Amino acid sequence: MEISSLKFTKYLSSEKTNPYLLEGFFSTNPEIFQFLQDYDRISYTDNLTKFFCLYRNRESLIQKFESLFEEKKLHIHSVVRFLYASDSFSLKSRVVFEYLVKEEKDVAIYLNLYYLIEIFIILERIVITNDLYYFYTCVSKSDRPSFLEYPYFINNPELLKIVPFLFDQEKIENLMKDDLKSLQIETEELSGIEIIRENLDLKLNSIVEEIMLRTDSNCAKLLNPFYLRDNIYMPTEEEFSNISRFLEYSKENSKEKYKIDSNFIFGRDLISIEVDFRSPILFDDWKSFGYSWINLEEFFPSPRVGEQNELVNTRNRIDEIENQQKSQLISIKLKSILQINIDLKSLNIIADTYIDAKLFGDINLKKDFKMLFHFVKTPEITQIPILRNTNLETVKYLLSFFITLKNETKIFDINSIKELIYLLLYISNNIDSIENEQLRKVHRLPKFKINKDLVKELKSLVPISYLNSF
Repeated sequence: MEISSLKFTKYLSSEKTNPYLLEGFFSTNPEIFQFLQDYDRISYTDNLTKFFCLYRNRESLIQKFESLFEEKKLHIHSVVRFLYASDSFSLKSRVVFEYLVKEEKDVAIYLNLYYLIEIFIILERIVITNDLYYFYTCVSKSDRPSFLEYPYFINNPELLKIVPFLFDQEKIENLMKDDLKSLQIETEELSGIEIIRENLDLKLNSIVEEIMLRTDSNCAKLLNPFYLRDNIYMPTEEEFSNISRFLEYSKENSKEKYKIDSNFIFGRDLISIEVDFRSPILFDDWKSFGYSWINLEEFFPSPRVGEQNELVNTRNRIDEIENQQKSQLISIKLKSILQINIDLKSLNIIADTYIDAKLFGDINLKKDFKMLFHFVKTPEITQIPILRNTNLETVKYLLSFFITLKNETKIFDINSIKELIYLLLYISNNIDSIENEQLRKVHRLPKFKINKDLVKELKSLVPISYLNSF
């Protein structure tokens, strides 16, 4: 089958160099070309089959080109943001770019984007055709339309297979609880309750096993297009006018397709419009789903296990008290590691500026940083803050921030670099990396070292009254 006849080429530009680059890429990656041929052959199948096929092969692609995709992460997310913004925050209608492949590694980046676009289009179709939008937008069961009969998910096993990729864990649990409440029965016959519980348990576990088999993983990635759309669509007042102008431009030039390449970053080189959505990176974050859909015993209790449950509850309460005591001791230890010498308002501005410059303006990280500073500065607070979705590389940037500003401005006092490393690894859930030798000298490594201009900018934000005091 000719490469040009395959559907994956539909977003590629028609440059003459493309055939040679594609042939070169597929000659060293024949299994990827084989999948693209197979995917075209199953185009007539149902959405679920196509989704799992794309999902599993995209994961294989990510594993094979992990370092390349990490290097181009901002570009990949920029293209997705651009697509959503250019089509009124949906992917239902059109894709308005042509991708220019300049070298063989660009083919891998393009394929990642192609898989993502196809996945989002398929999932949006599933969400709309199955009325899942109501489960996403309506907080409670009573807010949803009356035509949605319950139990909705338990009676639809095919739909349950896609649920881990569409909703976060808390939402899944709430949806399952709504279903189970509608199934509850009043009976004194123990056998009837146990049969229902056992059948549900078998049913849910078999669905999980099938998901694991079809993805070759016990984790899922949250790829709900509505989550993505709503998190991208968070403009400031100034940005809102830019978005409006951009959408008007898109309408006026609806037949025009933008030529973009692997250097494209949305917000800097898109016509003359500056747009910065500052959206969190939602897709490609793993979440475990395992076998723990819901506690069926809560809905179909068995009198035989009453005494056992009481014993378990007592043990749980004892464990809870011990964990609280342990947590308080850890909290006191963590507080003592770092001392903040300026007011929190000034410190938050300094931290936000650094995150904007080095960490793509990560909104969640800014919020979590504020919680960390508040925790350290306020004696009454004992709840240990958490840096969500913070990998080891981000921790290295944060270490460089603290160490550099301690040395340059004295706005921090730190017991030792070793203890600071422990603090950041603990609250970011990366404590397994405590033996990483690179962490102690990270502020001197070229990748993480803060350049003189940024140091000067950060120092300019320190209150003058404090700088004059030392």
